[in-house]
Amino acid sequence: MIKNICFVILTFIFVGCFSITKEVSSFNTYSLSLDSSAKEASIISSSIEVKEPKAINSLNSLNIIFTNKDSSFEHYALNKWSDRPSKMLHLLMLEKLSSSFSLIKTPYMHAKTVYVLETLLLDFKHDLTKKKTFLKINTYLYNKKTKESSFKQFSYEKDLSVINAKNAVSALNILSNQFIRDLNKWSKEKIKN
Repeated sequence: MIKNICFVILTFIFVGCFSITKEVSSFNTYSLSLDSSAKEASIISSSIEVKEPKAINSLNSLNIIFTNKDSSFEHYALNKWSDRPSKMLHLLMLEKLSSSFSLIKTPYMHAKTVYVLETLLLDFKHDLTKKKTFLKINTYLYNKKTKESSFKQFSYEKDLSVINAKNAVSALNILSNQFIRDLNKWSKEKIKN
Protein backbone atom coordinates (compact mmCIF):
# COMPACT_ATOMS: atom_id res chain seq x y z
CA MET A 1 0.00 0.00 0.00
CA ILE A 2 2.74 2.47 0.94
CA LYS A 3 4.65 1.49 -2.20
CA ASN A 4 1.61 2.30 -4.34
CA ILE A 5 1.14 5.69 -2.67
CA CYS A 6 4.85 6.53 -3.11
CA PHE A 7 4.64 5.43 -6.75
CA VAL A 8 1.59 7.67 -7.39
CA ILE A 9 3.24 10.66 -5.67
CA LEU A 10 6.49 10.22 -7.61
CA THR A 11 4.54 9.87 -10.84
CA PHE A 12 2.72 13.18 -10.21
CA ILE A 13 5.99 14.90 -9.34
CA PHE A 14 7.74 13.74 -12.53
CA VAL A 15 4.73 14.45 -14.75
CA GLY A 16 4.43 17.93 -13.21
CA CYS A 17 8.14 18.64 -13.78
CA PHE A 18 7.98 17.57 -17.41
CA SER A 19 4.85 19.58 -18.16
CA ILE A 20 6.15 22.89 -16.77
CA THR A 21 9.42 22.81 -18.69
CA LYS A 22 9.15 24.32 -22.13
CA GLU A 23 11.60 24.52 -24.95
CA VAL A 24 13.42 27.86 -24.86
CA SER A 25 13.88 29.68 -28.14
CA SER A 26 17.44 30.18 -29.23
CA PHE A 27 19.12 33.58 -29.02
CA ASN A 28 19.90 35.74 -32.03
CA THR A 29 23.51 36.86 -31.69
CA TYR A 30 24.79 40.01 -33.40
CA SER A 31 28.19 41.58 -33.87
CA LEU A 32 29.65 44.77 -35.32
CA SER A 33 31.66 44.51 -38.53
CA LEU A 34 33.93 46.90 -40.36
CA ASP A 35 32.89 48.07 -43.82
CA SER A 36 35.14 46.72 -46.54
CA SER A 37 36.52 50.10 -47.49
CA ALA A 38 39.71 50.71 -49.43
CA LYS A 39 43.03 50.55 -47.63
CA GLU A 40 44.61 53.80 -46.56
CA ALA A 41 46.95 55.31 -49.14
CA SER A 42 49.37 56.84 -46.64
CA ILE A 43 50.72 55.27 -43.49
CA ILE A 44 51.88 57.54 -40.69
CA SER A 45 55.26 56.46 -39.36
CA SER A 46 54.26 56.74 -35.74
CA SER A 47 53.17 54.34 -33.04
CA ILE A 48 49.89 54.45 -31.18
CA GLU A 49 48.42 52.46 -28.31
CA VAL A 50 44.70 51.94 -28.73
CA LYS A 51 42.96 51.19 -25.45
CA GLU A 52 39.60 49.49 -25.16
CA PRO A 53 36.80 52.03 -24.67
CA LYS A 54 35.56 52.49 -21.14
CA ALA A 55 31.82 52.37 -20.56
CA ILE A 56 29.28 52.07 -17.80
CA ASN A 57 28.06 48.53 -17.20
CA SER A 58 24.48 49.22 -18.28
CA LEU A 59 25.67 50.11 -21.81
CA ASN A 60 28.51 47.61 -21.93
CA SER A 61 26.62 44.35 -21.59
CA LEU A 62 25.78 41.53 -23.94
CA ASN A 63 22.18 42.75 -23.95
CA ILE A 64 21.01 44.91 -26.85
CA ILE A 65 19.81 48.01 -25.03
CA PHE A 66 16.92 50.34 -25.78
CA THR A 67 15.12 53.06 -23.86
CA ASN A 68 11.38 53.63 -23.72
CA LYS A 69 9.20 56.65 -22.90
CA ASP A 70 10.21 56.79 -19.22
CA SER A 71 13.95 56.66 -20.16
CA SER A 72 14.56 53.35 -18.43
CA PHE A 73 17.02 50.88 -19.93
CA GLU A 74 15.44 47.72 -21.31
CA HIS A 75 16.83 44.94 -23.45
CA TYR A 76 15.61 42.47 -26.02
CA ALA A 77 14.98 39.07 -24.46
CA LEU A 78 16.12 36.82 -27.30
CA ASN A 79 18.74 39.06 -28.93
CA LYS A 80 22.30 39.47 -27.64
CA TRP A 81 25.62 40.93 -28.70
CA SER A 82 28.38 38.42 -29.44
CA ASP A 83 30.68 40.43 -27.13
CA ARG A 84 30.56 43.62 -25.09
CA PRO A 85 30.11 46.75 -27.25
CA SER A 86 33.40 48.23 -25.97
CA LYS A 87 35.28 45.11 -27.06
CA MET A 88 33.65 45.07 -30.50
CA LEU A 89 34.40 48.78 -31.02
CA HIS A 90 37.97 48.22 -29.86
CA LEU A 91 38.48 45.50 -32.47
CA LEU A 92 37.07 47.77 -35.19
CA MET A 93 39.39 50.58 -34.07
CA LEU A 94 42.43 48.29 -34.14
CA GLU A 95 41.55 46.94 -37.57
CA LYS A 96 41.00 50.37 -39.14
CA LEU A 97 43.91 52.19 -37.50
CA SER A 98 46.35 49.39 -38.32
CA SER A 99 46.09 50.44 -41.96
CA SER A 100 47.05 54.03 -41.05
CA PHE A 101 49.90 53.73 -38.54
CA SER A 102 53.21 51.92 -38.66
CA LEU A 103 52.65 50.34 -35.22
CA ILE A 104 49.43 49.71 -33.32
CA LYS A 105 49.93 48.51 -29.77
CA THR A 106 47.31 46.09 -28.58
CA PRO A 107 46.78 45.01 -24.96
CA TYR A 108 48.81 41.87 -25.65
CA MET A 109 51.95 43.65 -26.89
CA HIS A 110 54.80 45.09 -24.89
CA ALA A 111 56.03 47.99 -27.01
CA LYS A 112 56.70 51.66 -26.47
CA THR A 113 54.43 54.04 -28.30
CA VAL A 114 54.40 57.77 -28.88
CA TYR A 115 50.61 58.18 -28.72
CA VAL A 116 47.83 56.76 -26.59
CA LEU A 117 44.22 56.75 -27.78
CA GLU A 118 41.59 56.41 -25.05
CA THR A 119 37.86 56.48 -25.54
CA LEU A 120 34.78 56.65 -23.35
CA LEU A 121 31.55 55.12 -24.65
CA LEU A 122 28.70 57.40 -23.54
CA ASP A 123 25.78 56.16 -25.62
CA PHE A 124 25.19 52.97 -27.57
CA LYS A 125 21.47 52.23 -27.78
CA HIS A 126 18.25 53.06 -29.52
CA ASP A 127 15.27 54.99 -28.24
CA LEU A 128 11.80 53.60 -28.88
CA THR A 129 9.98 56.91 -28.45
CA LYS A 130 12.31 58.92 -30.71
CA LYS A 131 12.71 56.03 -33.17
CA LYS A 132 16.45 56.72 -33.35
CA THR A 133 19.70 54.96 -32.62
CA PHE A 134 22.48 56.80 -30.78
CA LEU A 135 26.26 56.47 -30.56
CA LYS A 136 28.34 58.94 -28.56
CA ILE A 137 32.03 58.54 -27.74
CA ASN A 138 34.55 60.88 -26.11
CA THR A 139 38.03 60.46 -27.56
CA TYR A 140 41.36 61.46 -26.02
CA LEU A 141 44.66 61.39 -27.93
CA TYR A 142 47.73 61.82 -25.75
CA ASN A 143 51.30 62.43 -26.96
CA LYS A 144 53.70 60.88 -24.43
CA LYS A 145 56.72 62.85 -25.65
CA THR A 146 55.25 66.37 -25.68
CA LYS A 147 52.61 65.70 -22.98
CA GLU A 148 49.99 67.28 -25.24
CA SER A 149 46.50 65.91 -25.46
CA SER A 150 43.59 66.37 -27.84
CA PHE A 151 39.92 65.78 -27.22
CA LYS A 152 36.97 65.24 -29.51
CA GLN A 153 33.43 64.06 -28.92
CA PHE A 154 31.90 62.00 -31.71
CA SER A 155 28.11 61.94 -31.62
CA TYR A 156 25.83 60.21 -34.13
CA GLU A 157 22.19 59.34 -34.49
CA LYS A 158 20.22 57.44 -37.09
CA ASP A 159 16.49 57.16 -37.67
CA LEU A 160 14.83 53.75 -37.49
CA SER A 161 11.91 53.03 -39.80
CA VAL A 162 11.05 49.70 -38.13
CA ILE A 163 11.80 49.20 -34.46
CA ASN A 164 13.25 45.78 -33.72
CA ALA A 165 16.57 44.33 -32.64
CA LYS A 166 17.80 43.56 -36.16
CA ASN A 167 17.24 47.12 -37.41
CA ALA A 168 18.76 48.58 -34.24
CA VAL A 169 21.88 46.46 -34.68
CA SER A 170 22.12 47.44 -38.34
CA ALA A 171 21.86 51.13 -37.44
CA LEU A 172 24.44 50.78 -34.64
CA ASN A 173 26.79 49.05 -37.10
CA ILE A 174 26.41 51.93 -39.58
CA LEU A 175 27.05 54.50 -36.82
CA SER A 176 30.05 52.52 -35.53
CA ASN A 177 31.59 52.46 -38.98
CA GLN A 178 31.04 56.20 -39.35
CA PHE A 179 32.78 56.70 -36.00
CA ILE A 180 35.70 54.50 -37.05
CA ARG A 181 36.17 56.46 -40.31
CA ASP A 182 35.95 59.80 -38.48
CA LEU A 183 38.29 58.63 -35.71
CA ASN A 184 40.86 57.50 -38.27
CA LYS A 185 40.70 60.83 -40.10
CA TRP A 186 40.83 62.89 -36.86
CA SER A 187 43.74 60.94 -35.34
CA LYS A 188 45.76 61.21 -38.55
CA GLU A 189 45.18 64.97 -38.68
CA LYS A 190 46.20 65.42 -35.04
CA ILE A 191 49.34 63.32 -35.34
CA LYS A 192 50.50 64.98 -38.58
CA ASN A 193 50.32 68.44 -36.94
